[in-house]
Amino acid sequence: MKNAFKHIIFIALVAVMGLAFAAPVHSGGIVDRVFNGGAKSLAKQSVNLIKQAAALQEKALGIEEKALALSDKDRRTYQAELERLGFQPPEWLFNDAQALLTGAPPAPEGPGGILGFLAGIFGGGNRNSGGSSAPHTETATAPPAATPATTPATTTSGSGGTFTLTGIPSQYNGKYAMLGAENASRTIVLFGAQTITVQGGDVNSLIFTLTPIRSGRAVLNINQAVAGQAGRVIPYTGNDTLAVEVHIYNQASVGWNDNPAEEVLVTFTNISFRNGSAERAWSAGSVEEGPPPGAQGTFTLTGIPSQYNGKHASLKVVVGWDVKVVGAQTVTMSDAGPSVTFPPIRSGSAVFNLYTVTGNMPPYTGNDTFMVEVNIHNQASVGSDDVLDDVEVSITFENVTFRNGDATRAWGVGKVQ
Repeated sequence: MKNAFKHIIFIALVAVMGLAFAAPVHSGGIVDRVFNGGAKSLAKQSVNLIKQAAALQEKALGIEEKALALSDKDRRTYQAELERLGFQPPEWLFNDAQALLTGAPPAPEGPGGILGFLAGIFGGGNRNSGGSSAPHTETATAPPAATPATTPATTTSGSGGTFTLTGIPSQYNGKYAMLGAENASRTIVLFGAQTITVQGGDVNSLIFTLTPIRSGRAVLNINQAVAGQAGRVIPYTGNDTLAVEVHIYNQASVGWNDNPAEEVLVTFTNISFRNGSAERAWSAGSVEEGPPPGAQGTFTLTGIPSQYNGKHASLKVVVGWDVKVVGAQTVTMSDAGPSVTFPPIRSGSAVFNLYTVTGNMPPYTGNDTFMVEVNIHNQASVGSDDVLDDVEVSITFENVTFRNGDATRAWGVGKVQ
């Protein structure tokens, strides 16, 4: 589940661009052949990979130095998180990878840093893709990630504090709500729904049962992430002033890997909780509606040099090792395979329709910050058996923020490859 709580706890994933990417089952190899540039681009990627490897080693050295400078408590938290994430780097990357997993003194009683996987629940998401605010109360004693999958599932639904939202517009009656909250220093992380179920501490097994909205009202049970204890939450009963987000969906439950369409978000600042509970009226919040049904996100590139007028362009967004979003004029799926047409460059401008690389390539309408790569070429379209290998120039843009799927950049702010 892509995390809707982009405004509340965002943990950025490092994007390694220009390597090999996995295509979705239904979109086939066309994503590789078209949006990864074909044979010529592959050769270029091979050379760039050498440069990237050297840059990665330099970054790895910086990480090692920072890890050695951590306090004892933070070093324990760091090592535990590496183990939970399955830290197994290639031999060439770090000078001493094993040292990163050792060296912290035994932990005294008490918690460490903010819970990693729960922070991820609130992390960068998109308005039209899943949200996450975890459910409700009672302690969720999920074992560490290494626990076998046979570990019984744990479901929370306890008796901690609640957040009551009143005056919700009538069109949202019968829909469902989730909540995320934090303090200014992000040392308190709350989430609210009805229940959460987790199997063996595995983030991919998370299932959230959302809170129904009835008669313009929703009462969300509130949990607090337990610092340093992966998979564990407790009923929240504190007295804190927090920022709060409530997200509304048209489905009763969501899993970690789901992408539900969020209908609306309402945010509140400086909410004072007393004994774990607080109440606000809808009208006191700031409302952000999701994109309408059938919406199509677009990326507009302006200021393209005149020598490229009359040519065509393609776009891709890469996260980690995978192409997540592509830009074209049309992407058509059929029994014969996918086909793609590319937007023409006219008067120094190109407008891309954006598609999510999953299933049947649905429109992208999210709220995310991505690195974007645009390739310019002569080909106007490709079929399922074609290869796009005449890329003349590539340009990348760092930290492009999309709003309901839309963003614009000028050529002059990009990095030409």
